[in-house]
Amino acid sequence: MKFKVPTLTEKIVKELVHGIVIGRWPVGEMLPTEKELCERFKCSRVTIRRALDAIEKAGMIERRPRIGTKVISTGAGIGFSYALSRIDDLDQLAKDHSRVVLNAEVLTLDKKSAAAIGSPVGTKVVRLCNIRVGQRKDDPPIVFTHVYFSSKYSSLIDVIRANPDILAVHTIEQASHKECREVQQSIHAVLLPKQLSSILCVSENSPALMILRRYLDAAGQPLLISQSWHPGHRYAFSLNFKKND
Repeated sequence: MKFKVPTLTEKIVKELVHGIVIGRWPVGEMLPTEKELCERFKCSRVTIRRALDAIEKAGMIERRPRIGTKVISTGAGIGFSYALSRIDDLDQLAKDHSRVVLNAEVLTLDKKSAAAIGSPVGTKVVRLCNIRVGQRKDDPPIVFTHVYFSSKYSSLIDVIRANPDILAVHTIEQASHKECREVQQSIHAVLLPKQLSSILCVSENSPALMILRRYLDAAGQPLLISQSWHPGHRYAFSLNFKKND
């Protein structure tokens, strides 16, 4: 399996934008100087200037000679932007943001839970409650997720906990000897309830994206289902559409 490796400029852009979005450098404050950024990222001024050029074009900063770089916008939705077109892209997302399992339980789906994820009432499942976090300990969680899979794989809970950078579906694939061949995804605009708002460090009723993913095997049966809540100002997805010849 191959992953696209971001360039150093892309990594710098991502980290600086992330810092602006979460408030490390609030609107009105100055970013570190070019010299400080060079030392921080161990790179040349040329690379830093390319990164700042990209962020300036996004309308988030203003650069003035001999004065510095001022934050002028949080660029809502730019902080965590991923172009998803292949299943492999989800692997890269997992590598960028480690999973933390907050809770794990075996339960029987009631009418409400079954309807939420499109599964039969009475199905016995494992439900993991996860968050994903960035590389910095002081960063807020970027997403809260419920992960569901068959209760016959409940012994895999500890394995999933111990491998935070690997998608849980890959652990299920290995145990079931079945391959995920398709991911069905639906996106809904929602308001975050109090409990999730607290976990994600945002205000109650903040706008969010709720994303439901069904990971299907070759027979079209779900290996795993995930239901994720992303604060609207921290996440953006892009999709590319091409016309068939």
